[in-house]
Amino acid sequence: MGEYVEREFFDTLTFGDCVLGVDASNDVLAEFEESEIAPLRTRFRSLSAVVVEHSSEECVRTVLHHAVRGLDGVVDDNFGNLSEFSEY
Repeated sequence: MGEYVEREFFDTLTFGDCVLGVDASNDVLAEFEESEIAPLRTRFRSLSAVVVEHSSEECVRTVLHHAVRGLDGVVDDNFGNLSEFSEY
């Protein structure tokens, strides 16, 4: 979907008027305490984490709506809130 360009730090995804920074390295998992991610490890067989930087909540919602459709997972909004993929 859109145009995806790999870069040194954050890749760039351009989708319509939206430009997002994307890091799919899983490195962000190291920033969480095991107690924070243990419930997710119980729920999902394996964890993959993608960091998405955005300047517009509308853009990230639009992209996620297309990117996670049919998948099972959660989105952490960086404020302690987890949303199910189905909410997108």
